[in-house]
Amino acid sequence: FVLRQEHLWKDWQYINHLLGRGNPKYQNWPAVPPFQRVERNVSHQYVSQERWKLNDIQERRWLCHLLRDEIHTYLMIILRSVNLNENDLRNAVGDVDRLCSM
Repeated sequence: FVLRQEHLWKDWQYINHLLGRGNPKYQNWPAVPPFQRVERNVSHQYVSQERWKLNDIQERRWLCHLLRDEIHTYLMIILRSVNLNENDLRNAVGDVDRLCSM
């Protein structure tokens, strides 16, 4: 299973479904108390996004070069996930291509 930060709630709901939510076998289990769902971007909670913008193609190429092993590992994990559909996979690979293939 894969939980992507940018799609955390959607991924978590689907994994929950795959693991048996709605299965009659679990109908008599006590319900988990409801909680207040708060969406926030924790990646940029304390740092201005402006600080991390890459201003030109050369900066992106350099960053992609430095992160090539991490990007390769990320794609391997994404492509092996059982909870992502074809569209999710296409979007994830497309995001990497868009940012790192120039």
